[in-house]
Amino acid sequence: MNTIDSPLLSVKPIDLSRFHEDTRLHQEIKTHVRIVLGALRTRYPQIPRESKRLEAIGEEVANLLSKSAGQPDFSMLILAQRLAELQVKGLGHANDLWPWLFALSAGPELAPEAVDVSGASRTDLSRKLRVFIGGYFKNRQEKLEWVIAAVVAWRPGTLRGLHHLITKVDSSFLAFDVFEPSWMPYFSFGAVAAAHRALDSAPDWTLVWKKKQTQTLYGGDYPSSINAFLIEVLSEIRNRDPYSNILDIGTGNHAATLLARSVSSGFELYGIDFARMQAPADQARIHVLQMNAEHLAFRDNAFSAVVSVNGIEYAEAERALPEMYRVMRPGAVGALVLHRPDSFIVVRAIRFNELLENAPIMETLALAWLYIKEGTDLMRRELEREISGLEKRNLDEILGTTSFFEKLWDGIRTAIRSDRKSDETALGLVELGEEVLHWAHQKNRFLASRMTSVASNREQVANWLTQYGYEIDAIEDLRLDAAFDRNPIGWGVRLRKPELAANR
Repeated sequence: MNTIDSPLLSVKPIDLSRFHEDTRLHQEIKTHVRIVLGALRTRYPQIPRESKRLEAIGEEVANLLSKSAGQPDFSMLILAQRLAELQVKGLGHANDLWPWLFALSAGPELAPEAVDVSGASRTDLSRKLRVFIGGYFKNRQEKLEWVIAAVVAWRPGTLRGLHHLITKVDSSFLAFDVFEPSWMPYFSFGAVAAAHRALDSAPDWTLVWKKKQTQTLYGGDYPSSINAFLIEVLSEIRNRDPYSNILDIGTGNHAATLLARSVSSGFELYGIDFARMQAPADQARIHVLQMNAEHLAFRDNAFSAVVSVNGIEYAEAERALPEMYRVMRPGAVGALVLHRPDSFIVVRAIRFNELLENAPIMETLALAWLYIKEGTDLMRRELEREISGLEKRNLDEILGTTSFFEKLWDGIRTAIRSDRKSDETALGLVELGEEVLHWAHQKNRFLASRMTSVASNREQVANWLTQYGYEIDAIEDLRLDAAFDRNPIGWGVRLRKPELAANR
């Protein structure tokens, strides 16, 4: 199938908004059409060579646009529809060019017709995309369906992001410098949604722990090396004072706090987290507070010990580490478990996101939603084909998930083979899958972005912490299981605030 060769279309589109006030524009359109068709003749051999025929085609296009532009309700939407429908006899696939050769400047009165890619409903976004870019894909409907699914799935925050998604589906799509001037007026992007997707934006930690539904981010209890490291430090704290008050920074689902309770029933335990967490049930002397580690609402020298398991490095170190130092008493000890760039949890997060961003997983879910709502036989066939391909990739095995994708694909396949549209059960399954994957993607992206500032060896860890006044007792290399799995987890750091220290 012929496709448009983008470099040959590096021409400025004609602005039709001045049609009614510029008598020269009619001739300009005819010339524009003749030049472009002549340049594309090697690509489209059906384009005639005779200058009279090219002149007649230009006249036909100019007359059609003249009639439309003269209407009082002429708009971007109508323009897109007219150009998408334009079929000049004998041109074949060259008719795909028309939507890209003309534009309409967007004044204030036209703004309501632009679609907010970030905020529009799926149905409205799908409808507008069919109108705006349907002309380009009129002979390749399956490509159009996947473009719409990609945009609905990822909701790009910029025009360049939108262009990137389209070119992932169709690499022969127009170059950005050609696409931008013609189509900028057609799309808007919600600023809030775009900021939310910034690389370093933190996820909703309350949702993280709610979705995780496990004691730790490791999928269950702490790995044995973390458990042993914490128990050893907590036991030393108990031996010094069984009634120590201990701060757990980034408490999450309270795994470290509950481990401390198992070491001594006398500990007074405070867990803080950016998430809204409830205190563990039936546990006395455990206080859980929603608090930012960069602004600890405790008095100076308040705690005899501090623990943090993969918590404090998610805060801004230049503010969080001095705050932790401030609330520790002189001589207080600390136990930190820190990520490292090569830890299995970081590697797994990066691998998950690379797969999600490169395999058409989110796009398949979006297409399934659109099919259930407005399905066509083409959508169903494309879904069947893509799901079969994704099943062969064994995503659950690659990502370490337990039958998540297996159940998801089975549910979608059942839905698309049913004659019932708007099946609420199927829609619920698709939307749940989308929510879980978007949440995991944002969490993993945030984690990966933080790794650029995380120490990768003991010397870096020591230098990082001592600059804030801490004394380092030991830095342990924590691994999954010394006997069976030597994959790194992170650093286990034992530190203290000097006995004669003054707060900085």
